[in-house]
Amino acid sequence: MAESLACGTPVLGSRLGAIEEIITDGRTGLHFTPGDPTDLGEKVEWAWNHPSELTAMGREARRDYESRYTSEMNYSLLMAIYQQVIKAHSEADVLRSSATNVLRKRYKWFLWLLGVPGLGDLVRGYIRDHAIDWAISKLG
Repeated sequence: MAESLACGTPVLGSRLGAIEEIITDGRTGLHFTPGDPTDLGEKVEWAWNHPSELTAMGREARRDYESRYTSEMNYSLLMAIYQQVIKAHSEADVLRSSATNVLRKRYKWFLWLLGVPGLGDLVRGYIRDHAIDWAISKLG
């Protein structure tokens, strides 16, 4: 479908799945009801009888392609997603670092427990599983 849009060709597609999202009915192509040969026939007949409207749909299909499906557009969207993930990851690292510093300053006795043989492993496991999230919630 994207290739048809790129060529400026309106698409006749069923109202099924992503087809409805890609093709705008009456603007970049026509939708028909899946499993309804009468509806499909009516859309084909309309397209045959309205060549100028079909040409206009083709021009709009090309504009739609250029605004949503070019490699440059996809690259820009992908880079924006990567930037959001990097920013969220950096913010989480700052929060974890702050939480660790709070634990070190306020709970020296807690750190002492880490040095007790046997008990230290238990406490470290608990910290690994729960304490960082708890500390972050207390800071927020």
